[in-house]
Amino acid sequence: MMIEQIARIEVPGAGPEAYAVLGGVPQALVRPGERMILGFGAADPGPARQQLRRRGLEVDGETVLVGGMPVAILALTDQPECDLTLDHVVVHTSDAERAVADFGGRLGLDLRLDRHAAQGSARMLFFRCGPAVVEVVQPTGDAPHDGPDALWGVAWRTPDLDATVRRLAAGGIAASPVRTGRKPGSRVCSLRERRLGLPTLLIEHTDRSSADRPGDGR
Repeated sequence: MMIEQIARIEVPGAGPEAYAVLGGVPQALVRPGERMILGFGAADPGPARQQLRRRGLEVDGETVLVGGMPVAILALTDQPECDLTLDHVVVHTSDAERAVADFGGRLGLDLRLDRHAAQGSARMLFFRCGPAVVEVVQPTGDAPHDGPDALWGVAWRTPDLDATVRRLAAGGIAASPVRTGRKPGSRVCSLRERRLGLPTLLIEHTDRSSADRPGDGR
């Protein structure tokens, strides 16, 4: 498959002013939209969409439906160098087996890890997509996910988490206390800002090799 990167995230209600305060995020990567859309970049999006149609996905213009979730297939764009880079996005699904077929078999993403969370509360799939990861989660505990697949969260990587938290606080965006991430060699915090439009995490990989290992950084 010709998909090479996560190219865009459209978020209903996303406030440009909040992302301006967040800073360092490529402004073309996150934008307000009428519906939540995850966009992938392909060197030649037209043939990529046709290939996905042949693989059984519904195609409407630049968008295909993956587990009922709109996914855009877009032209590759050069992302400027920024302080924050996309670490991973989180998608919730009601059917992990179907998600393996869709994200791995049809979209052609590389499934790096398939594991169950502690106490069997979720099945978690980690697909490599360029420098980032698509984390697909099927909750299996008391609060299962019903309905179509849905973009549920995003994590931004920073080289200096403490400095980023201080900068955001000065701009009016609050963060949770910094904590050790679940992925070895990581530190994380959650941002408490509705204008970002979806749950947002900051992550610092204190062990640089951990950045290349798929896994839940929260």
